[in-house]
Amino acid sequence: WRYSSGDHLLQSKLSRDQEVDVIGNGEVRIRATVVHTERLEWWLMGFGDRVVVHGPRKLRKHIREGHEEAAQRYLVKNSARRPKSADSLPPP
Repeated sequence: WRYSSGDHLLQSKLSRDQEVDVIGNGEVRIRATVVHTERLEWWLMGFGDRVVVHGPRKLRKHIREGHEEAAQRYLVKNSARRPKSADSLPPP
């Protein structure tokens, strides 16, 4: 974690066994036993490049694949089209 992204975890632990190591360069390593859920993946993905998941392998793979899929969207030719303004969208 970049410290500014993970500093809240120093006060609100992910789990009882959470361990925190300040490793310098503004980075913090956090180890904790958590349940692998879609919500966990969503939460981790929300930190973008400010977090690196080192394990378990399955979770790391899911996060990596999610970032790869997101990056591919920026490489698609038609992705440069501008989104519609809120005024031009149909009502909910």
